[in-house]
Amino acid sequence: MTDAAERSFDVPATVNAYLTDPAMRAAVDALLEARPGSLPAGLRLNELADYLAARAAAELTKYDWAIAMHALWDATWGAGLGPAWRPATIDEALDEEFAITPESCWNEGSFAFRHVRGLHTFFSAVAFDQSQTQLAFSVETADEALATEGGGGFVWMEDEDWTGWLVTTIPRSPAHPDFAIADLTPRIASALALAEEIVST
Repeated sequence: MTDAAERSFDVPATVNAYLTDPAMRAAVDALLEARPGSLPAGLRLNELADYLAARAAAELTKYDWAIAMHALWDATWGAGLGPAWRPATIDEALDEEFAITPESCWNEGSFAFRHVRGLHTFFSAVAFDQSQTQLAFSVETADEALATEGGGGFVWMEDEDWTGWLVTTIPRSPAHPDFAIADLTPRIASALALAEEIVST
């Protein structure tokens, strides 16, 4: 965890602009709502190049979003989980519809993955938007969730976004000047200590 805590966290420029500039956010959202391969009705020839450039920038934002999500997950959960926890393969994660693709990270606003240790599964996720960052986890067997209370500010959730997860929220996005991985490290450590306690009992 020391290495993760000492690393700075920089979001790609496209994601930074999306998180900090409301006009940019509205433009990217509008462009990404258009059907792939389509062009706006009434578009003029002299407007085509600008539209295509804007659409390409919006698509890049979506891919950079997935990069930022994965980087945040890797700097928190990924850095903390030891080798005793076996990660799912990418193929398994895709089959199980975890949010790891650019499309799913964008649509769900999160990156999620799972690790296995014996009969226990550790699910972990990160999410952020322009106002907050969230860390989430669950420790389960095939039959039940084993952790419904956690330290480190984690709260058991039953809403549609995080049903069955323990979630902690930091009231700033990764684009905020005061955002630091070091602030998340104690929360990750608390969650992983709980997981270790569960597995060892």
